[in-house]
Formats: sequence, structure tokens, C-alpha cells
Amino acid sequence: VDNKYRYSEIMSIMEKYWAIYNQDPKAAYVPQLLLRMADLYLYLYEEGAIIKKELNLTDSQLTDYFNKANDLYKKIKREFPDSSAAQAIAYVIENVKVREEPSSKSKVIKKIPAGTLVKIIDRSEQKQEISNMYDYWFKVKLVSGLEGWVYGFYLRAQY
Repeated sequence: VDNKYRYSEIMSIMEKYWAIYNQDPKAAYVPQLLLRMADLYLYLYEEGAIIKKELNLTDSQLTDYFNKANDLYKKIKREFPDSSAAQAIAYVIENVKVREEPSSKSKVIKKIPAGTLVKIIDRSEQKQEISNMYDYWFKVKLVSGLEGWVYGFYLRAQY
């Protein structure tokens, strides 16, 4: 797929999402809509960094996408704290390894930096002790679509 076409399609979708949001910013579907928009902004940020020259994107535009995503995640947490969308958002507090399975011995599939936003999609059945810490493992999904497990000690739901 042509990157310029894909980029323009995403921007078009974002405009439609913002129009829907502006019609009724307190509607029941708004937390999920905001979550979807935040995911798209992060996608634009990540993909844009890879193809910024091809799309004539500036570093400032990329930073704006990242900041908009962060602002939307915070808005969800602040304005809709009891929504399923708010409960699904977390960030890592240190550089962490995303693993294939909920175990410190499992294969590392990606290393992510502190501050990376993730969506929690599952939790291990039992807590596990690692280096005098006792917590659950959480299955997370990165905006890129990658899924894996992160030890709960390194996740925070509050900004």
C-alpha cells in the first residue's frame, strides 16, 4: 500500500472521529472513540518516524502526534476514569522487556522505553515473585499491534 495514500486515509478517518466526538463529547461511546483516536495518533507517530522523508513530515509534526496521543490517554483517564477504555491504559515506568510468556525466563520479543503507553489486555492467574517484588504479569498490546507480557511492577495506570 502506498504510504502517502495510507497516511491521507488515516487523516481522513481522524477528521471524521473528531466530528463525531464534537457532536456529543459526553456520549457513552466517547471513551472508546478517544482511545481509538489516541491509537491512531501513536500509529502516525511511529510510522511517520520510519517514513517521514517520504511523507515530508517534520520532527515537530511527529512530536505533535505523540503529544496528542498522550493528551487523549490522559483525557480518558481524567474524564472517564470508570470506563473500560481508562482501565486498559497504562505506561511503563522503566525500560522493560516484553516477553512471549508470563515468565522472566521467557523469550524477550521487544524492549520498550520508560513512558511507553500500552493497553492491558490480560493478566496472569497468579502473582509471581521476582527480585523481592510480588506482582502479576500483564499481557499488553503496543500501538504497533505487538502483544506480549510485562511484569506488573513496571506498569502504572496513573500519570
